[in-house]
Amino acid sequence: MRTFARLTVIWLMSMVAAGCWDNRELDEYGFVQAVAIDRQDDGRIKLTTHFYNPSSKSEGGEGAKSAQNSKSAQKGINIRTSGDTIFEAIRDIPMKLGRKAKWDHMRIILLGERLVRTQNIGEVLDYFSRDHEPRGTVLPLIADGDAGEYLEIKPFIEQTIGQQFKKMETDGSQYSAKTSRVPLYELAIHLKNPSRTAAVAYIHRSGPGGDVVISKVAFFKQGKLAHVLEEKDAEDRTGSRTEAPGRDRRSEAGEAGRPRNRHPDLQKESEALETARARLGRSVRPHPVPGPGGGSHAQHGVKRRNAVRYEGEEVAMYGKMVCLLVLGAAMLLADGQALREAGRRERIVYGALAAPLLYLGLLFVTQWPWPNLDALFDLLAAPAKRIVGGLNPAASS
Repeated sequence: MRTFARLTVIWLMSMVAAGCWDNRELDEYGFVQAVAIDRQDDGRIKLTTHFYNPSSKSEGGEGAKSAQNSKSAQKGINIRTSGDTIFEAIRDIPMKLGRKAKWDHMRIILLGERLVRTQNIGEVLDYFSRDHEPRGTVLPLIADGDAGEYLEIKPFIEQTIGQQFKKMETDGSQYSAKTSRVPLYELAIHLKNPSRTAAVAYIHRSGPGGDVVISKVAFFKQGKLAHVLEEKDAEDRTGSRTEAPGRDRRSEAGEAGRPRNRHPDLQKESEALETARARLGRSVRPHPVPGPGGGSHAQHGVKRRNAVRYEGEEVAMYGKMVCLLVLGAAMLLADGQALREAGRRERIVYGALAAPLLYLGLLFVTQWPWPNLDALFDLLAAPAKRIVGGLNPAASS
């Protein structure tokens, strides 16, 4: 019985310590860089997934020459699937790619304008908000026309078109103020606000050459696309809240007399801001909109994310505590009879061996920054390097 209990404790400890039971190699995954979601004529979801192509980096000899001379070695690969739901379309990707889709490195989510005008954007993005792989910092984009066609464009300077669109949106909103930059987690918060409104960047073709541009702002009301704000109005809206570096908004205030195609809902707000700029001679920022419970919506969103994070850490701590208590109870059941029959010296030795285990178990549960085995290894690192340098001077140099 005692031997069986000890084997059970060893087995439980090995299950907790093992970290490679679900490991998978890198060549078993396809790393997603961007995804485009559209609605087909039959009402089904059309998914265009842009994967990074690792085979495009050929090294040396004839492989490098052939990659330079041919256009076949592309940095990205598009896989098209369809289904009644996004989950069904994603589930069919391995049938065409031969690898499981990995969403950790996704940069952009493109949404077709036809889709978001007829379906709630929160429902469309629900899979990416709930799944554990996509990051909350991924940037959504509303596409003029078919969103999948934009993933066929070759990147201008970046490695993939997903990274190219991400840089265009982030730098465009920062330096030109003609669009917005709203990550996925902020969009989810905005859609849950009392006003149920949100603003997302807009991608479209412009000019006689049909160049792809990320400008304008798509406004959502009750989760559906309500209006697309033109570049000049988007510049006024964004500039009144966040000044773009290197731009003089006061000089542009004198252009208020020029006729503009403004949306009626924004006409009064823009006129009031321009009048205030003319009187004060400086940029005017609107007051933050109060969120539920006081404070701005941004502050409320930060508090909400912190509360969710703290709740997750608390649940993880309870799980570790239960695991530690189970292991401790198993050890006492296995060694209890022997400790009662042992002498004083054996009990002291047993306690001395169990004390470090209890200390490390406490650190495992609480995650306190106290000294642990890593600190011991760091203390031994410098003497070990000196010993190796003394035995092999060439290695130390």
